[in-house]
Amino acid sequence: MRGTVRKITLPRRLVADLMHASTRVPFVSLTRPLNVRGLLEARAQAAQRPGWAAIFVKAFAMVAKEQPVLRTLYVKWPMPAFYELPRSVAMVAIARIEDGQVVFKAEIGSITPLACQVQGVWVRPDLRGRGLAAAGMAAVVTEALRNVAPVVSLYVNDFNAPARAAYRRVGFTETATFASVLF
Repeated sequence: MRGTVRKITLPRRLVADLMHASTRVPFVSLTRPLNVRGLLEARAQAAQRPGWAAIFVKAFAMVAKEQPVLRTLYVKWPMPAFYELPRSVAMVAIARIEDGQVVFKAEIGSITPLACQVQGVWVRPDLRGRGLAAAGMAAVVTEALRNVAPVVSLYVNDFNAPARAAYRRVGFTETATFASVLF
């Protein structure tokens, strides 16, 4: 996907530097309530209710289509610049939390109308080998197929036999082998 490089003005560079310098300064969190009554009513009437993650990702994509600033990211290399993506890119994070601790997490990313990719799969190290990966991945795949895209893919390191076994239990099959090139 090719986007457009946007130059960073001197005042924006100053603001970026100030933001970077303030990363260790405590901040105050602000909230703004949203009136979603109409959305609640429409969702309640749907035969198959869409998940909230899918609703908000779709809403963000619709607004970002008209507001390029929401599709703009900061890149450091090869030189500092803002990069405006030609279309929205979204990621949905899914986690299983028990007693306030994350025990499983994964993200649904690289979302297109035709497919999505599961990435960042993780199980808390002391709980590995207990079936949490297969159960979590089953939930992630169900959510992805229901609300995100008709095809779900993922990449896994060839040496990660436990993860590969968990993915096979959920129905994934190996379709190709790739090599990572680091430079």
